Amino acid sequence: MQIVLYHMFEAYVVMGPGNILYTDLLSGFASFFVVALGGTFIGVIWGLLTGFVTRFTHQVRVIEPIFIFVMAYLAYLNAEIFHMSGILA
Repeated sequence: MQIVLYHMFEAYVVMGPGNILYTDLLSGFASFFVVALGGTFIGVIWGLLTGFVTRFTHQVRVIEPIFIFVMAYLAYLNAEIFHMSGILA
């Protein structure tokens, strides 16, 4: 998320202080919230999917930690593919 703000401020430096419009500021901060909420949404979806999958593994307890770690990593990768916050996912 800090990367979104960094790129936003970097673009403002390139544009110059006199060329920054009010809509540029709004779109920059809106993209920050889209990235944050999008990553959280992806994490919740993968968390629900993980809960559903581990619901059926009570016979094989050895595989549960594997599912948990793999699904968490897949949530991270999925969020990064869509340019959302993988840390929040």
